[in-house]
Amino acid sequence: IPDDVLRDLYARSPRGRFGERAAWKIGWWAYKGGRFGDAAETFEGASAAFPRADYRPSWLYWAARSRDRLSDRAAANALYRIVAADYLNSYYGRLASAVLAGRREPPVRPIVAIEAAGRPAPGALVPTEGVIRALLSIELYDAALDEVDYARRAWEDVSPLQATAAWIRHRRGLQEGASARFTDVRGAITMMRRAYPQFMASGGEQLPPELLRVIFPLDYWPLIRKYAEAYGLDPYLMTALVAQESTFTADVRSGANAVGLMQLIPSTGRRYARRVGVRYSPRTLTQPETNIRLGMRYFKDLVDRFGGAHFALASYNAGERRVAQWRLERPDFEQDEFIDDIPFPETQNYVKRILGTADDYRRLYGGGVLSAAAARR
Repeated sequence: IPDDVLRDLYARSPRGRFGERAAWKIGWWAYKGGRFGDAAETFEGASAAFPRADYRPSWLYWAARSRDRLSDRAAANALYRIVAADYLNSYYGRLASAVLAGRREPPVRPIVAIEAAGRPAPGALVPTEGVIRALLSIELYDAALDEVDYARRAWEDVSPLQATAAWIRHRRGLQEGASARFTDVRGAITMMRRAYPQFMASGGEQLPPELLRVIFPLDYWPLIRKYAEAYGLDPYLMTALVAQESTFTADVRSGANAVGLMQLIPSTGRRYARRVGVRYSPRTLTQPETNIRLGMRYFKDLVDRFGGAHFALASYNAGERRVAQWRLERPDFEQDEFIDDIPFPETQNYVKRILGTADDYRRLYGGGVLSAAAARR
């Protein structure tokens, strides 16, 4: 879309979703064109006009990068601090935090009131609390979820009740198979994020672990660590990849016929089974260890071919030919620039989500011995 068309769209509907997207495009094209002053003004103006927009962290981060390009470090650092404070536990928040740390800037202070966050089990919230607890004690998750849903309708729908519903759905999902497990565990992630959106801000990492373990579930850690180490990969990045692809559901199958924990298509699975000397059959990719082994060998080859995990992630989602072409078209782009210039929004968000979530898994589970059982407690 030509720049003048985008500017007209932004002028006509500045507060619609098309206006937000147009603001991003206008600023990004200015940045890529070396017009860093225009880029900074566009991104800063958009972040002020749309304080609740999904684009806000990217606007603020690239406003900071633009100010850096203009050698205005004081303004850049101020913007990085906003990103780190409001979005520390996210892709852009971690980029901003890394820049500030490299400049020996003082860390941002937590802005989340941890003590007010609550916990997933109900506590003197509703008159039916005792019924809910009794149902949970005998693992009658459907009935317990019905009681919580009733309580949310009958009384105030507060965050602890929403979190309780998410926690129950998560526990129920762990007992189910294939699509039901996938739907429940992934649905619980969404519910818990909505219950406590402040997990993304500075201090959000100190929310109760039982909340965070619903948002960042874990299973098959011994296998993930084993093959990540065997192939020289970051085990937490691989954990985030498995979480994104299958939510740790070993026998899930997508509409595109991708199968298992790392969502391999049969042709890729068959090719890599030959390479590692594994006998292939239609059920091979539903076997957790084999799927992880083949998937990580494939990912390792992508890293070796393209020279970076961000390229490998983009290729895993969009295909090797596309990433090869994008690299040819953007030979001098830095990693963050390349990622935000990926032309497919789905792939761009996929790469950002996994890179950001890898650090969440590292922080939440990296302090001790990990296991599926520990992740479920």
